[in-house]
Amino acid sequence: MLKPDRQYNIADSDPSYYMGETAASGIVVAYPTGDVVPPGFDDNAQYAVVPDNVSDKIVGILMNEVVDPDLATTELQSHLNKVPINHKVEIVRRGWFVTYQLEDGIDPVVGGNLYFKVGGQFTTTAASAVI
Repeated sequence: MLKPDRQYNIADSDPSYYMGETAASGIVVAYPTGDVVPPGFDDNAQYAVVPDNVSDKIVGILMNEVVDPDLATTELQSHLNKVPINHKVEIVRRGWFVTYQLEDGIDPVVGGNLYFKVGGQFTTTAASAVI
């Protein structure tokens, strides 16, 4: 989950990606490595996924929480920055953010490097490219 403390230039934000799986805000999202295009989509360039490998190419940080609600019985809470599966999400490539999406037990150092792990959480263990 993202906290409200964040600063980024709107030019570094891209609202043109779709997500076809549930995901928490504040995680790292990646380009799909295989053909995961659902019906109605042109290509993988429009799609973002939760990374399933530390060598995945990163798109950015997910700003929305992607949920799978039953829209027939539940009202979507857009004021909480939630979007349903297969809808557009906001992804930011540059800026600073306060997030709870950290690997359990790590103690990040101010100015230190962060990496991502499978599932999109941040870690201090050098397993992926530096974020």
